[in-house]
Amino acid sequence: MIVSENSAGRLKMEDMNFNQMVQLELADIVHKICKEEKIQYTLLSDSIAAWKECGGVAPFLEHITVGMLYPCFLQFITACKKRLCETEYFIINCENCEQFNELWIRMAKKSRVVLPEERKKDEVYYAYYIDIVPIFYVGNTKKELEDIKKQYTCYRRCLWARKVLSGTINIKNCVKIAKNSYYYFKKRKFTFEKLEKLITGYGEEKTKYVFIPSLMIHKGISCLAETYSHLQEIVFDGHIYTIMQNAEQWLKDYYNAKQYEKLISRQVNQVNVVGPEIMRRIQLIELDMLREFDRICRKYGLKYVLYSGTLLGAVRHGGFIPWDDDIDVAMLYEDYVKFIEIAPGELDSEKFFLKTQKTDKDCNITFIQLKRNNTVYCREMRDGFNTHPGVFIDILPLFNGSNSKIVHKIQHKMCKFYKTMVWSHLGAISAKKGKGYYMLLSKVSNKKAYEKYMKWATLVKKPGDKLAYLSFLRDPYNAVYTRRETYINIKEMNFEGYPFYVPANVKEVLCSMYSEDYMKYPPLSGRVAKHLPAIIEIGDLYEWKEQI
Repeated sequence: MIVSENSAGRLKMEDMNFNQMVQLELADIVHKICKEEKIQYTLLSDSIAAWKECGGVAPFLEHITVGMLYPCFLQFITACKKRLCETEYFIINCENCEQFNELWIRMAKKSRVVLPEERKKDEVYYAYYIDIVPIFYVGNTKKELEDIKKQYTCYRRCLWARKVLSGTINIKNCVKIAKNSYYYFKKRKFTFEKLEKLITGYGEEKTKYVFIPSLMIHKGISCLAETYSHLQEIVFDGHIYTIMQNAEQWLKDYYNAKQYEKLISRQVNQVNVVGPEIMRRIQLIELDMLREFDRICRKYGLKYVLYSGTLLGAVRHGGFIPWDDDIDVAMLYEDYVKFIEIAPGELDSEKFFLKTQKTDKDCNITFIQLKRNNTVYCREMRDGFNTHPGVFIDILPLFNGSNSKIVHKIQHKMCKFYKTMVWSHLGAISAKKGKGYYMLLSKVSNKKAYEKYMKWATLVKKPGDKLAYLSFLRDPYNAVYTRRETYINIKEMNFEGYPFYVPANVKEVLCSMYSEDYMKYPPLSGRVAKHLPAIIEIGDLYEWKEQI
């Protein structure tokens, strides 16, 4: 038995959160099943790095990963079907997770999140899990290995290719867009079933070379089948697991130096680290704020619509996209201004706070947010600014747009620049790229930059059918969601069991925002909280004494 001597950065048991302890519990179950069924397995990828760097659970380890040669993988699935029946543990795969489309599975434990019957299919995203990855036999020559890798890459790109949206092509991304268009054109010929058939072509027949379904460029011993047959027991935070004997060499071959450094120093997404139950609690806090926002708008006759990912969630999921950690609503500018005037007198000041450029000295955004008091939800290095750090919903204005496409483009470019300038004082400290540029821009105060932004945003005084959507990067001219009628002709739609307003032409709007593929999910790796919070503090809000 080998015990890692490097414990720098290692988390003590009392410092582990519930999610990390459940992952160890799940890994214990995998170890027990494999030992009793005589199935070989090894910790894999990030988990090996965590063992090497910290001797166990590491700050950068979001999920434990286990690998098995394909015959062992099939044997393990059979054993789980027999052993996990009528328990709180289960396997996540394409049978119970919509659009799973992955070659691996997840060993999972049910969380305390209970969704209504019509949303039961989404409950799987609130489970605790570890990844179980098959290691496929792919031939006895390097040519066979390289052919499989090449075809696999092509299949994956085709599977996840999306139709190109109008107004998104520019000089910087034209090559990337061209590649995506090529794979989108070919995708009808490339189904997940064909990908599975390709990668399992050798079945349980042992070959010299193997392939792990991953985007990493692995080489050396990580591609050799014998690597995964010579195992040793190690201690991983006091738990006994197995790992390949030449694990450190495996890391060098599986990751290049740049990838490995990026892994062990990456910004931690606390939603992933703390676990799925915290995500649901954040969503319910936001839902509470959305209901308060809706109450005020209805009382004063202000029109709004659910927007962006929130609108998509209403249509596709009947509520939150399970991995979405914010709410977006949009309003015509005239109603937006009225809300800013009315809200402070209507909001319960103990619970809610309206964040604007006037209320927060270091406000780094050009729209307003409704915040939940006594909470923190922010990225690394951003808690030191003089701005409300709490859980939020975004309230986005749509400004009068020009009938001239040229004026529209100029307005968008100028607002994009000043919007960056408003944010630059934060970027000068927390950004990992372009820090020098942000430091230069931050010489102008965020308040002065916001004044310049608003001057351009309100350039067009006379209301017309065209609108300018300046809060984010994409502001297409005369698209469905930049027309005034979209925000006048509205209807109610259910979101998490409550009626909220959406555009009457909701499907057209989603096609315009996300293309005709809006009902398709992103890859599994992309189904994570996008705001990458490093600090989460929500006290006892929606603790388990309440039904969630």
